[in-house]
Amino acid sequence: MEPKVSIIVPVYNIEKYLLECLESIAAQTLEDIQVLLIDDGSTDASAQICRDFIASHPCFEYYHKENGGTASARNVGLEHARGEYIGFVDSDDWIEPNMFETMYLSARDSDADILYCKMAGLTDYVDLPDGIYGEAEICQVIYPAILPHVVESGTFRTVDWGNCSRLYRRSLVHENNIRFCEKSRRCEDFAFSVECALHAKRYRVLDAGALYHYRPNENSKSRSYTKNMWKSIRSLM
Repeated sequence: MEPKVSIIVPVYNIEKYLLECLESIAAQTLEDIQVLLIDDGSTDASAQICRDFIASHPCFEYYHKENGGTASARNVGLEHARGEYIGFVDSDDWIEPNMFETMYLSARDSDADILYCKMAGLTDYVDLPDGIYGEAEICQVIYPAILPHVVESGTFRTVDWGNCSRLYRRSLVHENNIRFCEKSRRCEDFAFSVECALHAKRYRVLDAGALYHYRPNENSKSRSYTKNMWKSIRSLM
């Protein structure tokens, strides 16, 4: 029997916060999940924390690879995912116990290829109304909203494209051979979420409150704006 959700967690030198992240995933109320810990060549205690954790948590799996970046780690996770849907958690964040149950039940009840759960605490993003979007509405509403444009402040304005706020039907990803762009070291989420949207037939937008907790990190490449960001996004587009 396939898991309901495969959760991919890239891990790299995050020993300070890793255990809190893993415990929050282990506490999920959704049964029949697969958790893929992809160690991207960590040099701190992260690998040992993962190995110790999987020993007492049967639904957790550990894979080690040479350092190649978040995109390559997620691609390894995609190769091993067996779930009906695929989700993502970053290893320095943590989630509410009902997060994946809430998202999975909504995705299944909507027969959605993609579920986008609007996350609390994210600012300066375009807001999409709750609902189920068919193929025509994906083209007319969802897809244009995902594409970013630069505003006067120099930042960009778009729908949150982070994959930690989405579930993807695994068959959608694998049948269309969709993977993360390993040549880019930032904005990889953008290209993946856009390509999946291009192939989706049904897209569910859900406002479920604060289910995912981003840990503030001023040094995070994915959470800070730089003068080269638009160039990176443009190349991915």
